[in-house]
Amino acid sequence: MAMTEQIQEINTIRNILMGQQMTEYQSRFEELSHKLQDQYNRMEEMNRQLQEQLTALRLVVDQNQADIHQRLESVSREDRHRIGQLLKTFGDQLLTD
Repeated sequence: MAMTEQIQEINTIRNILMGQQMTEYQSRFEELSHKLQDQYNRMEEMNRQLQEQLTALRLVVDQNQADIHQRLESVSREDRHRIGQLLKTFGDQLLTD
């Protein structure tokens, strides 16, 4: 019997003994591979959504910061104006007394 025939017989015996098991392993591997890919896709989508939410949050924070800065400027200007009026009134009273 030639070496090629012996190898062929060994492969045939191996397929008979292990064929069903190998098919099950292959099927389980493909199933797990699909599940892993699905999980990866879901994580990628969640990451994209999170990035969008963070971008929106940054915009809101920046806008709020600008609003607060503007309000502080406005209040500061009004306070300076009021203090100026009080000092003027106080000065006028000192001059008339």
